[in-house]
Amino acid sequence: MAKAIIDPQGYVIGQVSGEGHREMLDDLINDMIQEHQEKGTINYQEIRLSLGQSVSTPLRFPGKVLADEKCDRFGVS
Repeated sequence: MAKAIIDPQGYVIGQVSGEGHREMLDDLINDMIQEHQEKGTINYQEIRLSLGQSVSTPLRFPGKVLADEKCDRFGVS
């Protein structure tokens, strides 16, 4: 399954297929975060999610969520 990395402005900045790309994705995402922090284009507003209710939010149907407690981040697909 192909995965696309989309920046905060909606541009596709990377794409991979299959597994085994964690290090490359970590580097790409970290670079993207740093760039957009400097540009002021990251929105850190909390997104509230209520599963089981019909609520229209940007993450209405997340497939997977991974919390990285060490880095205080999470990823959603």
